Amino acid sequence: MDTVQIQDKKRSISLSAATTMKLIPHVYPFVLLDRVRACYAEEGIGHSVKNITMTDPVLSGHFPGYPIYPGVLIIEAMVQNACMTATARDAFRHFGSYEALLEHFSKKPEEVLSIAKQYFLAESRVKHIQAVYPGDAMELEARLILDRDGMLVFKVSATVDGREVAKGQVTMATALSVATPGMGDKIQ
Repeated sequence: MDTVQIQDKKRSISLSAATTMKLIPHVYPFVLLDRVRACYAEEGIGHSVKNITMTDPVLSGHFPGYPIYPGVLIIEAMVQNACMTATARDAFRHFGSYEALLEHFSKKPEEVLSIAKQYFLAESRVKHIQAVYPGDAMELEARLILDRDGMLVFKVSATVDGREVAKGQVTMATALSVATPGMGDKIQ
């Protein structure tokens, strides 16, 4: 269920997996956020969770008999969390309140997507510290540290049971034009 939360006098939104899937441009099996736990849109801070299960399709081959969640997918989960934070921030600036934002996230996601900018990963500098295994709940954090000229820089981290498993920085650029490759459109 999508909600507006108040913690330590700070307001945030929490988004269900169903709402998150409407806002991320990916489809199964590449939607890596199971839930946005708390997004502080005004501050540019997002907390999400990715649950690692034995049924994750990638684990059957990475590695047979000793499954380890791939580092590149840990980075992608951190980027998706940063993108959700940026989308919420763009929409919050447009709608002006968490209640209005939540209503549009839940009932009119296409309107949010038409307002929010589209981003792509320009650079990632991430250090992997520990392996992630099936049964782990990976907590993701993204903190906006720079917004300049269509570029957003986020400090990102992933933890499991309070232990840091990856940390670093991702830079995202605003897409000038959004199209679906292979559908007759050209990306400019």
